[in-house]
Amino acid sequence: MYFSKESILSLYRRLSSLYPKDDIEQQGGTQFASELKYFLATDYFKKQKGKPCDANIKDDKDFFVLSVGKIVLLSDNGNYLATKNFAKSVGDARDFDVGSNFFSANAVAKSKISPEPQKFPNRHPQLLTIIRGVIDTYTGGYESLANDKEYLGGNIKKYAILFLWLNRFSDFSSADSIYNDCLFNLKKDFSPELISSLRWDSQEVKNEVANQLVDIQLVDNKPNFEREDFLKNSETTDFISPDNYSYIKIPLNIDSSSDKTQLRQNLIASLNKIESSDKDDGFNLLSKLVLFGIQNGKTIVENGISPNELASDSNISDNYHQHLRFGIQIYNYAKTNKLIETVENSNFQSERETTLSQSATPFTSPEQIIFYGVPGSGKSHEIKHKLETEYEIPEQQQDVFVERTVFHPEYTNADFIGQIMPKLVQGKTDFVFKPGPFTSILKKALCDSQNRYVLIIEEINRGNAAAIFGELFQLLDRIDDENKKTSHDGSLNTYGKGWSEYFVMNSEINNYIRDSDDTFDGKALDLNGIHFSANTGIRLPPNLSILATMNTSDQNVFTLDNAFQRRWDMKLIENVFGDTEEETNQRNAFVDSAKQITWEKFQTAINIKIGKMTEDAGLSSMEDKRLGCWFVKAVKQGNDYIISKDLFAEKVLKYLWDDAFKFCREKVFNNYTNLESLTRDFKGDKEFSVFKDLFSETEN
Repeated sequence: MYFSKESILSLYRRLSSLYPKDDIEQQGGTQFASELKYFLATDYFKKQKGKPCDANIKDDKDFFVLSVGKIVLLSDNGNYLATKNFAKSVGDARDFDVGSNFFSANAVAKSKISPEPQKFPNRHPQLLTIIRGVIDTYTGGYESLANDKEYLGGNIKKYAILFLWLNRFSDFSSADSIYNDCLFNLKKDFSPELISSLRWDSQEVKNEVANQLVDIQLVDNKPNFEREDFLKNSETTDFISPDNYSYIKIPLNIDSSSDKTQLRQNLIASLNKIESSDKDDGFNLLSKLVLFGIQNGKTIVENGISPNELASDSNISDNYHQHLRFGIQIYNYAKTNKLIETVENSNFQSERETTLSQSATPFTSPEQIIFYGVPGSGKSHEIKHKLETEYEIPEQQQDVFVERTVFHPEYTNADFIGQIMPKLVQGKTDFVFKPGPFTSILKKALCDSQNRYVLIIEEINRGNAAAIFGELFQLLDRIDDENKKTSHDGSLNTYGKGWSEYFVMNSEINNYIRDSDDTFDGKALDLNGIHFSANTGIRLPPNLSILATMNTSDQNVFTLDNAFQRRWDMKLIENVFGDTEEETNQRNAFVDSAKQITWEKFQTAINIKIGKMTEDAGLSSMEDKRLGCWFVKAVKQGNDYIISKDLFAEKVLKYLWDDAFKFCREKVFNNYTNLESLTRDFKGDKEFSVFKDLFSETEN
């Protein structure tokens, strides 16, 4: 005997109550569902395989996908309907988005290149530990899942709901044996640690299961489900007040033809067009037929046209007629319950204009900033401070949410985006796409819209930025108007504030995001409200910011043209010390403790000297040659902060000799003809006497 269809739908409605906050459909709900399903799947994997999951092994990855399916499947009849957030989001990806989400982003991907163990999740109590792609349950994860307020919080009712949900497709001996049958199945499927933590074998859970079973019915045959069962079910749950509907506006087709025969021919032609259209343009065939029924329901019903005859006379297969009828039923329900507003004024042009909602994200104002200034002024330090304070990404999490790269003269577009590389797979050479920093961070941001991601480009002008960005240059134009929306032909997505205003087509990036080896394999997935198919253009999402640094005095660098710079905010990092403890220690660090010469005293004096050279030597502006506050960094020795003589000579003197005073050395240094003798004397006993009147300007 099996749970009836209505009983499983009832269990499905209860899933959302596992979430510890008010509304699982709000920010954080999808993350909670992911955390729960991946932990349960890992425990199930270990119980069945007797070892952790090694994501480097294809068989392990395939079985892990099946393990996730055990948690999220909504149907046991061979299709791939699955809940994405334990609420109203229903998907049908064969891998339940594991490949494009868990395996390809965040902890699993990072673990393969990091010597340190990665934890999952990052912002909630740890459940999993991942080392070099091997996924294992965290020792304290069971306690956290059961009792932490971010998860199930010690709630017996939640334990019981999960107990029954994991047995939703089970075959029971009788109504009286449900609890014992479920417990037997769970002990076979999951670890003793999980059974014990969730108290599934306790009298308290047994009593609560009995309470949950009051309205549960059994039937002789296992029920079958279609997507509509869960969509319809989710729209009529008790959580929605009849007086507080959120309306989705779907403009209706109004055919003004007076001839009924002509009306039928027009409708049949439209149906045939749907049947012959590209199956991967954003809606699948079933969804299009339901939508057709809704949009043409007024014409069909008011003119007495038979839906069955209409479908039979078209090229639509008999298997799909029910979806057309279902769409018409939705129209009738909406009309009966007065959910249709000003139907006659609808102006519908094409079913392809109906859009998915834009990606749900709390971020709408991404930043693109180039920090520029003299060498050592603290540009990278400014970015570090911004990440930790403004973006709230602590240093220990930056390997997950931040991607960093450095431009240089040999850096290419392929390095930035990614390229096809040879790889040895099971003794044979294969060619796979290796993502660059841009593609890697883009996929993470698209897959996780609730967190902020940052791409950092150090020394952006040391490489040919225009060539490195290539066509991606267009993506830097972001939508900054709250009321503006954009899309493009071949996409059913709507993009609002913070998204790239324009798109680019790039098959390699597209394939990587879809976790596909073939541009035309038809694989598609939904990423936080964005339907990503082979035809979807690449855009930057609102939760992805780009920060860059530019050293204004670098020689042999590429010029950033005005069109490129216009798409960035430029921020000058002033060459002055602040009042923080770190800056105070740097300012007061001794270069020569015997003569009480601090770094601030020397830096001030030499920068004045650099300024005077502009006037005295008749040179062009040397302002960008000044020494930055952090050109060299002091270290603590005892109670003082010190800049060693060796460091000063090899770094500061070399810079002044080879760069800042290259054309006027005789005006700064005392009778030196080469750098070797200059540094040797400084390291000896001459120290600052190698300079000519260095401190005279500051002492007067």
